[in-house]
Amino acid sequence: MRRLNPTDRVIILYLFCLSIHCLLRATFIADVWYHLLFNVITCLTVIVLAHVHHQKPDSRYGRFHILYPVLFYLLFYVQATMLRNALIPFDLDQKVMAWDLAIFGKEWYLILPVSMNLFWLEFFHGAYFMYYVSVVLFASRAYKAQRPLVELYMFTLITTAIIHQWFIILFPSSGPVLFRDWIIPQGVVFIPIMNFIYSFDQGGGSFPSLHCAAAVVVTTFGARLFPKWRIPLFLFLITVLLSTVICSFHYPIDTLVGAITGLICVQFVPKLYPAPGFNNEV
Repeated sequence: MRRLNPTDRVIILYLFCLSIHCLLRATFIADVWYHLLFNVITCLTVIVLAHVHHQKPDSRYGRFHILYPVLFYLLFYVQATMLRNALIPFDLDQKVMAWDLAIFGKEWYLILPVSMNLFWLEFFHGAYFMYYVSVVLFASRAYKAQRPLVELYMFTLITTAIIHQWFIILFPSSGPVLFRDWIIPQGVVFIPIMNFIYSFDQGGGSFPSLHCAAAVVVTTFGARLFPKWRIPLFLFLITVLLSTVICSFHYPIDTLVGAITGLICVQFVPKLYPAPGFNNEV
């Protein structure tokens, strides 16, 4: 177990707690043994990766051991959406929509998309898609030169994701994605790509937006890894936050609360990283 790094440990702890949740709510979970088997296989994979990295620290397995959370980050999201109604048997969109209307006054997730032409809709869908690329882009480019900071980033990203997986499981809300078929055109490039990606989304992961929280984490660490990119990264973050509403993937309140939880995570999660002698301030 000493070969496990902090990111490995937080993943295994999450899967252990999630497995207990699955067992306690097994009556309400379809194919509960599938989830338990997935959790066991994932834990074993993490342990094997850590062992191989320990045996061959300078090999390509070392890089993969540090960057693999990006893959699990996506898989954990899908699994959480599949488990979202094990505790609360229905999505809470009506409650979230009421909060959103009380705060923002209008249904901007419906108004903004229909007010834009195809070019701008493609542009914002492209920004929404590029977030997925950015999750691994900066870390992979900076791995050799700034490995300690990359490891801290991975720990912060996966911990932020895990916190939001529990939001999905304990407070399911699907967002305005069901309206997309009526208000979003077929598109040319990025709209079809995002439609394909969301075909795997089971729903329930809208409030607060993990997309926004993780974007805050990505751009904060991206700015530390590549200081000269601070301004473009800030503009990218703003565009991603806007895209969540303009593309009708999230209610504005999802975006607002997701950005806040992202700021909280990027401020406090790095302080949990047990790396003696490493400056954890972000």
